[in-house]
Amino acid sequence: MKNVLAIGAHPDDIEYGCGGTLYKNYLSGDNVYLFIATGGECGGDKELRNLEQTEACRLIGCKGIFWGEFSDTKLGVNNDLIKSIEEAIKISKPDIIYVNYFDDYHQDHRSLSRASIAAARKHNNILYYETYSTNKFIPSVFSDISDCLEKKLEIIKSHKSQLSKFYPLGSSILEATRSIAVYRGFQSRLKYAEGFKPLRMLI
Repeated sequence: MKNVLAIGAHPDDIEYGCGGTLYKNYLSGDNVYLFIATGGECGGDKELRNLEQTEACRLIGCKGIFWGEFSDTKLGVNNDLIKSIEEAIKISKPDIIYVNYFDDYHQDHRSLSRASIAAARKHNNILYYETYSTNKFIPSVFSDISDCLEKKLEIIKSHKSQLSKFYPLGSSILEATRSIAVYRGFQSRLKYAEGFKPLRMLI
């Protein structure tokens, strides 16, 4: 049994990037925790998005959510954000940390990634996941989600307010999720996969 902490800037970032892997962690008996830095209020009603995130957490099988309560689109790499992540790390005692990749078109994703690396400076296992706005991401670690892609899509459907939005190339979040799972699966010789890039990985 391991403790797992996934860190995201907005509701739905984590589910898109590593929702299938987190569900597999839960099935393995691991304790899964989420840290959500903002309420995602620039993408919809904050209270609604918080409820959607809570439902997604339930479907994943999370032990709990740490809410950062920072402002959407205004995350900065500062002491307040770093300390908030440090507190989540202190409580959850993670063996594995997942966080979005630092090369990203969204300013909140970039800031969160940099702050997380500072907060997790003493940890061994830190894996970057990708979001729809990640740039230059070349994964070298893969998670087989061939048997739980549909569960991942169900989890993402919890974010109902985001389902009608369109991502790059005009695809919905569900279409984008399935497409990237196929692509990462092809790269790793699997049916469906999630890709990760390690900052550090202890084996």
